[in-house]
Amino acid sequence: MFLEFLLGLTLTVIGDSQGGVAVPYLRKDYIVHDYHQDGVRVSGTCSKNLDLNNEIVIVFLGSNHYDDIRAPNVDCILKMVENSKKCVWVGPPQIRGKKWEHDNALKNKVKDSCDYISAQDIKDLPDGIHFGKDGIITIIGRIKGLI
Repeated sequence: MFLEFLLGLTLTVIGDSQGGVAVPYLRKDYIVHDYHQDGVRVSGTCSKNLDLNNEIVIVFLGSNHYDDIRAPNVDCILKMVENSKKCVWVGPPQIRGKKWEHDNALKNKVKDSCDYISAQDIKDLPDGIHFGKDGIITIIGRIKGLI
């Protein structure tokens, strides 16, 4: 605990490429362990079998499941974060202007283990998929409000 005090708060980022957009901005204020994977689906994150006990975990996972007919099964991730200090799950933004119909379903799936941040209102997506600078700063502000 004392070392954490000296070094600052440590966050662990898992999930998809939205996490990769966030990491450089998070590193301005936190120590970040970055385990995100570009193009990952739930199975890719779960295959890492990370020990996230006593970690503050930020999950960016959803964008790669946008066209699925149902919300992804995230039980393996919820198992990984069950003993974390804190879990914040960031849902995907509107992809190419299309709202994600599973946003509320994902929120309900994770609500007992993670705080959920809906990003459906974020419009700063320069490539139509990933947060731009203003968008990610908005999301990081929401994360900071929860940790």
